[in-house]
Amino acid sequence: MRNVSDRELLIARDIEIIFIIIIFSFLFWAVFPGKKIISNAVNENKNLDLTQLYLKNIAKKYPSNFEVHFALSDIYLKQGDLIKAKESLYPLSNIKDEVLSQKRDLYYARITLFSINEKSDKKDFIFLREYYSSKKFFSSPDKEKYVWEYVLKLISLSLWQESADFAVLALKTADNFEDKKLCLKIFLYSTRAGNLFKKNIRLLDSFAHIFYIDDESANDIIKTYLQAQEPYKAAEYAEKILKLRKIL
Repeated sequence: MRNVSDRELLIARDIEIIFIIIIFSFLFWAVFPGKKIISNAVNENKNLDLTQLYLKNIAKKYPSNFEVHFALSDIYLKQGDLIKAKESLYPLSNIKDEVLSQKRDLYYARITLFSINEKSDKKDFIFLREYYSSKKFFSSPDKEKYVWEYVLKLISLSLWQESADFAVLALKTADNFEDKKLCLKIFLYSTRAGNLFKKNIRLLDSFAHIFYIDDESANDIIKTYLQAQEPYKAAEYAEKILKLRKIL
Protein backbone atom coordinates (compact mmCIF):
# COMPACT_ATOMS: atom_id res chain seq x y z
CA MET A 1 0.00 0.00 0.00
CA ARG A 2 1.41 3.43 -1.01
CA ASN A 3 2.30 5.82 1.81
CA VAL A 4 0.67 9.24 1.63
CA SER A 5 3.27 12.01 1.50
CA ASP A 6 3.22 15.06 3.78
CA ARG A 7 2.62 17.27 0.75
CA GLU A 8 -0.47 15.29 -0.23
CA LEU A 9 -1.75 15.50 3.33
CA LEU A 10 -1.29 19.28 3.34
CA ILE A 11 -3.11 19.64 0.02
CA ALA A 12 -5.97 17.46 1.26
CA ARG A 13 -6.19 19.48 4.46
CA ASP A 14 -6.24 22.81 2.57
CA ILE A 15 -8.98 21.56 0.25
CA GLU A 16 -10.98 20.43 3.24
CA ILE A 17 -10.61 23.82 4.95
CA ILE A 18 -11.65 25.71 1.81
CA PHE A 19 -14.65 23.41 1.39
CA ILE A 20 -15.72 24.01 4.99
CA ILE A 21 -15.39 27.78 4.55
CA ILE A 22 -17.50 27.71 1.39
CA ILE A 23 -20.22 25.64 3.06
CA PHE A 24 -20.11 27.88 6.12
CA SER A 25 -20.40 30.99 3.94
CA PHE A 26 -23.56 29.82 2.22
CA LEU A 27 -25.13 28.63 5.47
CA PHE A 28 -24.25 31.93 7.12
CA TRP A 29 -25.83 33.83 4.24
CA ALA A 30 -28.96 31.71 4.40
CA VAL A 31 -29.44 32.07 8.15
CA PHE A 32 -28.66 35.78 8.65
CA PRO A 33 -29.96 38.88 6.83
CA GLY A 34 -27.75 39.65 3.84
CA LYS A 35 -27.45 43.41 4.37
CA LYS A 36 -26.36 42.99 7.97
CA ILE A 37 -23.69 40.46 7.03
CA ILE A 38 -22.36 42.71 4.26
CA SER A 39 -22.30 45.65 6.65
CA ASN A 40 -20.32 43.60 9.16
CA ALA A 41 -17.93 42.55 6.41
CA VAL A 42 -17.29 46.16 5.38
CA ASN A 43 -16.45 47.05 8.98
CA GLU A 44 -14.13 44.08 9.38
CA ASN A 45 -10.50 45.05 9.95
CA LYS A 46 -8.89 41.87 11.26
CA ASN A 47 -9.87 38.71 9.37
CA LEU A 48 -9.60 40.28 5.93
CA ASP A 49 -8.52 37.15 4.05
CA LEU A 50 -11.39 35.10 5.42
CA THR A 51 -13.86 37.94 4.81
CA GLN A 52 -12.58 38.32 1.27
CA LEU A 53 -13.09 34.61 0.57
CA TYR A 54 -16.57 34.74 2.04
CA LEU A 55 -17.58 37.73 -0.08
CA LYS A 56 -16.11 36.24 -3.26
CA ASN A 57 -18.21 33.13 -2.76
CA ILE A 58 -21.33 35.17 -2.16
CA ALA A 59 -20.60 37.33 -5.23
CA LYS A 60 -20.38 34.20 -7.39
CA LYS A 61 -23.60 32.82 -5.97
CA TYR A 62 -25.51 36.12 -6.12
CA PRO A 63 -23.88 38.21 -8.90
CA SER A 64 -26.80 40.63 -9.02
CA ASN A 65 -26.35 41.59 -5.36
CA PHE A 66 -24.26 44.68 -6.03
CA GLU A 67 -23.71 45.51 -2.37
CA VAL A 68 -21.51 42.42 -2.18
CA HIS A 69 -19.29 43.86 -4.92
CA PHE A 70 -18.96 47.13 -3.01
CA ALA A 71 -18.10 45.24 0.18
CA LEU A 72 -15.51 43.17 -1.67
CA SER A 73 -13.98 46.33 -3.13
CA ASP A 74 -13.79 47.72 0.41
CA ILE A 75 -11.87 44.67 1.61
CA TYR A 76 -9.40 44.90 -1.28
CA LEU A 77 -8.85 48.58 -0.48
CA LYS A 78 -8.00 47.66 3.10
CA GLN A 79 -5.59 45.04 1.78
CA GLY A 80 -3.99 47.58 -0.55
CA ASP A 81 -4.94 45.65 -3.69
CA LEU A 82 -6.24 48.52 -5.82
CA ILE A 83 -6.42 46.50 -9.03
CA LYS A 84 -8.78 43.94 -7.52
CA ALA A 85 -10.70 46.70 -5.76
CA LYS A 86 -11.41 48.16 -9.19
CA GLU A 87 -12.13 44.79 -10.78
CA SER A 88 -14.75 44.14 -8.10
CA LEU A 89 -16.75 47.05 -9.50
CA TYR A 90 -16.81 45.79 -13.10
CA PRO A 91 -20.27 44.16 -12.68
CA LEU A 92 -21.60 47.68 -12.05
CA SER A 93 -20.08 49.20 -15.19
CA ASN A 94 -23.37 49.50 -17.07
CA ILE A 95 -25.69 49.91 -14.11
CA LYS A 96 -28.49 52.41 -14.73
CA ASP A 97 -29.80 52.72 -11.19
CA GLU A 98 -28.95 56.26 -10.06
CA VAL A 99 -28.15 55.35 -6.45
CA LEU A 100 -25.90 52.45 -7.40
CA SER A 101 -24.12 54.39 -10.14
CA GLN A 102 -23.50 57.22 -7.68
CA LYS A 103 -22.01 54.77 -5.19
CA ARG A 104 -19.92 53.17 -7.95
CA ASP A 105 -18.46 56.58 -8.83
CA LEU A 106 -17.67 57.14 -5.16
CA TYR A 107 -15.76 53.88 -5.01
CA TYR A 108 -13.79 54.72 -8.15
CA ALA A 109 -12.85 58.01 -6.51
CA ARG A 110 -11.84 56.15 -3.35
CA ILE A 111 -9.58 53.86 -5.36
CA THR A 112 -7.84 56.94 -6.78
CA LEU A 113 -7.64 58.39 -3.27
CA PHE A 114 -5.98 55.25 -1.90
CA SER A 115 -3.45 55.33 -4.74
CA ILE A 116 -2.14 58.88 -4.33
CA ASN A 117 1.09 59.84 -2.61
CA GLU A 118 3.49 62.79 -2.58
CA LYS A 119 4.66 61.98 -6.11
CA SER A 120 1.24 61.48 -7.69
CA ASP A 121 0.22 63.37 -10.80
CA LYS A 122 -1.41 66.73 -10.14
CA LYS A 123 -4.42 65.72 -12.23
CA ASP A 124 -5.30 63.04 -9.66
CA PHE A 125 -5.49 65.67 -6.92
CA ILE A 126 -7.58 67.94 -9.15
CA PHE A 127 -9.95 65.08 -9.96
CA LEU A 128 -10.39 64.24 -6.28
CA ARG A 129 -10.94 67.85 -5.23
CA GLU A 130 -13.57 68.33 -7.93
CA TYR A 131 -15.31 65.07 -7.13
CA TYR A 132 -15.44 65.49 -3.35
CA SER A 133 -16.69 69.08 -3.67
CA SER A 134 -19.38 68.20 -6.21
CA LYS A 135 -23.13 68.24 -5.66
CA LYS A 136 -23.17 64.58 -6.66
CA PHE A 137 -20.89 63.69 -3.76
CA PHE A 138 -22.76 65.87 -1.27
CA SER A 139 -25.99 64.10 -2.13
CA SER A 140 -24.44 60.84 -0.91
CA PRO A 141 -25.91 59.54 2.37
CA ASP A 142 -22.41 58.59 3.58
CA LYS A 143 -20.73 61.86 2.62
CA GLU A 144 -19.46 62.70 6.10
CA LYS A 145 -17.66 59.37 6.48
CA TYR A 146 -16.03 59.53 3.08
CA VAL A 147 -15.20 63.23 3.03
CA TRP A 148 -13.17 62.74 6.21
CA GLU A 149 -11.44 59.79 4.57
CA TYR A 150 -10.41 62.20 1.80
CA VAL A 151 -9.39 64.99 4.18
CA LEU A 152 -7.35 62.73 6.44
CA LYS A 153 -5.49 61.36 3.41
CA LEU A 154 -4.55 64.91 2.43
CA ILE A 155 -3.46 65.65 5.99
CA SER A 156 -1.35 62.47 6.04
CA LEU A 157 0.48 63.86 3.00
CA SER A 158 0.98 67.20 4.79
CA LEU A 159 -1.37 68.87 2.30
CA TRP A 160 -3.07 71.03 4.92
CA GLN A 161 -3.69 73.97 2.61
CA GLU A 162 -5.08 71.69 -0.09
CA SER A 163 -7.53 70.38 2.49
CA ALA A 164 -8.50 73.86 3.67
CA ASP A 165 -8.96 75.11 0.10
CA PHE A 166 -11.10 72.09 -0.64
CA ALA A 167 -13.35 72.96 2.30
CA VAL A 168 -13.86 76.49 0.97
CA LEU A 169 -14.71 75.13 -2.48
CA ALA A 170 -17.11 72.56 -1.03
CA LEU A 171 -18.74 75.24 1.11
CA LYS A 172 -19.82 77.01 -2.07
CA THR A 173 -21.33 73.79 -3.40
CA ALA A 174 -23.11 72.67 -0.24
CA ASP A 175 -26.83 73.42 -0.35
CA ASN A 176 -27.97 72.76 3.20
CA PHE A 177 -26.68 74.23 6.43
CA GLU A 178 -25.49 70.93 7.92
CA ASP A 179 -23.23 70.38 4.92
CA LYS A 180 -21.88 73.90 5.31
CA LYS A 181 -21.11 73.15 8.96
CA LEU A 182 -19.24 70.05 7.86
CA CYS A 183 -17.17 72.16 5.46
CA LEU A 184 -16.41 74.64 8.23
CA LYS A 185 -15.20 71.82 10.50
CA ILE A 186 -12.90 70.57 7.76
CA PHE A 187 -11.56 74.06 7.13
CA LEU A 188 -10.85 74.70 10.81
CA TYR A 189 -9.39 71.23 11.34
CA SER A 190 -7.03 71.65 8.38
CA THR A 191 -6.05 75.15 9.45
CA ARG A 192 -5.19 73.98 12.95
CA ALA A 193 -3.42 70.83 11.77
CA GLY A 194 -1.15 72.84 9.49
CA ASN A 195 -0.90 75.88 11.76
CA LEU A 196 -2.19 78.00 8.89
CA PHE A 197 -3.92 80.65 10.98
CA LYS A 198 -2.25 83.70 9.45
CA LYS A 199 -2.67 82.42 5.91
CA ASN A 200 -6.29 81.34 6.25
CA ILE A 201 -7.76 84.05 8.45
CA ARG A 202 -8.88 86.11 5.44
CA LEU A 203 -10.56 83.06 3.97
CA LEU A 204 -12.41 82.61 7.24
CA ASP A 205 -13.46 86.28 7.15
CA SER A 206 -15.10 85.70 3.77
CA PHE A 207 -17.64 83.14 4.99
CA ALA A 208 -17.77 83.42 8.79
CA HIS A 209 -21.03 85.39 8.57
CA ILE A 210 -22.84 82.26 7.35
CA PHE A 211 -22.54 80.80 10.84
CA TYR A 212 -23.87 83.66 12.97
CA ILE A 213 -27.00 81.63 13.66
CA ASP A 214 -25.27 78.50 14.95
CA ASP A 215 -23.77 78.51 18.45
CA GLU A 216 -21.38 75.61 17.93
CA SER A 217 -19.95 76.97 14.68
CA ALA A 218 -19.78 80.53 15.99
CA ASN A 219 -17.85 79.39 19.07
CA ASP A 220 -15.39 77.48 16.88
CA ILE A 221 -14.85 80.55 14.72
CA ILE A 222 -14.25 82.79 17.73
CA LYS A 223 -11.75 80.26 19.13
CA THR A 224 -9.98 80.20 15.78
CA TYR A 225 -9.68 84.00 15.71
CA LEU A 226 -8.17 83.87 19.19
CA GLN A 227 -5.77 81.07 18.20
CA ALA A 228 -4.74 83.22 15.25
CA GLN A 229 -3.98 86.01 17.73
CA GLU A 230 -6.77 88.14 16.32
CA PRO A 231 -8.66 89.17 19.48
CA TYR A 232 -10.24 92.18 17.77
CA LYS A 233 -11.74 89.98 15.06
CA ALA A 234 -13.03 87.59 17.73
CA ALA A 235 -14.63 90.47 19.63
CA GLU A 236 -16.10 91.98 16.47
CA TYR A 237 -17.57 88.63 15.43
CA ALA A 238 -19.09 88.07 18.87
CA GLU A 239 -20.53 91.59 18.87
CA LYS A 240 -22.23 91.05 15.50
CA ILE A 241 -23.83 87.87 16.79
CA LEU A 242 -25.13 89.61 19.90
CA LYS A 243 -26.56 92.47 17.82
CA LEU A 244 -28.15 90.04 15.40
CA ARG A 245 -29.85 88.33 18.31
CA LYS A 246 -30.81 91.72 19.76
CA ILE A 247 -28.87 91.10 22.94
CA LEU A 248 -26.86 94.29 22.41
